[in-house]
Amino acid sequence: MDFLEKLRQKSESHRRRVAFLITAVFTGVVAFIWLFSLDSIFSEAVAEDRQNVDMPFVKISEVLQNGAKDFAAGVGQLKNLFRSEDVETEDIQNR
Repeated sequence: MDFLEKLRQKSESHRRRVAFLITAVFTGVVAFIWLFSLDSIFSEAVAEDRQNVDMPFVKISEVLQNGAKDFAAGVGQLKNLFRSEDVETEDIQNR
């Protein structure tokens, strides 16, 4: 608590410099830990990528095929909807 009391007695510019330095040190520590952890993340990712080289192309083709099937199903549903609307319209007009 002595440090905070002494710091409160200093000028505002001095307090801002101290706050900036503390923030910079804290940010540096977090950045160092983050950078240190990237090595293990990338080494695991590279090992997986070597095993599944063709996997992205397989996934993309699956996504496109599923999208085409879903699109065709949606078009079919729209056709059925419009057919039922046409029948209802004809029924109303014939009354």
